[in-house]
Amino acid sequence: LALVAAMAMRAGQEDVELQRLARQAIATAPSDAESQMLAWENFCMALPYRREAGEFLESPIQTAKTGGDCDDIVILFLAGCVSLGLPCEPELVCDQQGYPFHIRALVHLPPLSPTHSVVVDPVCWSERQWSMAGKQPSAEGRAVRMASGQQESGGGVWLLLLGVAFGLTASKVKSLLAKS
Repeated sequence: LALVAAMAMRAGQEDVELQRLARQAIATAPSDAESQMLAWENFCMALPYRREAGEFLESPIQTAKTGGDCDDIVILFLAGCVSLGLPCEPELVCDQQGYPFHIRALVHLPPLSPTHSVVVDPVCWSERQWSMAGKQPSAEGRAVRMASGQQESGGGVWLLLLGVAFGLTASKVKSLLAKS
């Protein structure tokens, strides 16, 4: 989650092409933050879902051009929100055993003094082959989010994510955890 958040923050603050794209995507939206967030969400939801053989985090501007899997599109969505001044963060969806299987975003509104958070899952409708027993990701599992640097789950989830990021299978990471 920290890597996803950092990639989104950097792109949202520094990538001029991404900033221009986000502003174009919201150009016809009303000026309130929620309408702008929804317009940016619609842009991201329209991108093609692309499965990956391994787990690679694509740059947000590349994802905007070619689509991506859930983490790529969430990074793009978060980066756009950052460029628009919307406070946001990534959130993992985990199964009952605490293993993450999906990522989505939280946007905190209104921007200057948030009173509520909106869950945004920019791939929930674009990926037609969800193998989640007919449930949408926003209704499945237990959410884990970054909150002031505190994780809500054990270190195993974070080690699993690192292992997957380095190309290890979940079963390999579990066997390594069992040995430690």
